[in-house]
Amino acid sequence: MGDENYKNNKPRIESCFSIIENTNKAQEEYGRCYGYETYGITRKQIQALLDGKQLATDINLGEYAIFVVLDEEDDENESV
Repeated sequence: MGDENYKNNKPRIESCFSIIENTNKAQEEYGRCYGYETYGITRKQIQALLDGKQLATDINLGEYAIFVVLDEEDDENESV
């Protein structure tokens, strides 16, 4: 399934991100569960998402991969 073209066969998108303030207090209030990592993205990476690209990285020393895509279908339901 990883070889499928995203545009033709869209994978299920987990819209699990919350928008919170950029502070330690906000992170503490949200909850850090069993552990956490903080990832930053650049304006260039944001533009790539807007241009239809996706971001990819591995986490937990290569044990897992994460792919970030722009979920345009959920834009109208987004609350800040």
